[in-house]
Amino acid sequence: MAFVDSGSLFVSGGAQEASSLSARVAGVFSAAGLHTTTIGQANVAATEASTADISITSGGFFLAGSVIMADFVMSRATAICTATGPTVSAQTEVNGLIIDGQSIAA
Repeated sequence: MAFVDSGSLFVSGGAQEASSLSARVAGVFSAAGLHTTTIGQANVAATEASTADISITSGGFFLAGSVIMADFVMSRATAICTATGPTVSAQTEVNGLIIDGQSIAA
C-alpha cells in the first residue's frame, strides 16, 4: 500500500518528489505531511521518506489491537556503485514513539 510514490528515476538520473497533506485508512492508519524524494546521478542514488503524526492500529495475529503512534518518522537510504562493488547506507529517525500508551525512549 503506497500513499505517496515518487516514482522511478530515468537511467540517466534526475529527481522525483511526491507529497500529501494526509493519508487515512479508517480504523487502521492515519498520517500527516507525507513526503518522499528520490535523487540519482551518475553512480549515486539517494531516497528519503517522512511523515508526521502517524497512528497505526494493528489487526494482525501477534499484535491484535495494538496502537503505535509517533510524532515524526523519517528514513533515508543511499547507494553508490563503484568499481569494487556497491556501498549502501541507511538511517531512520523516530520521534515521540508510543506503543499501546507507553512512551518508548529513543
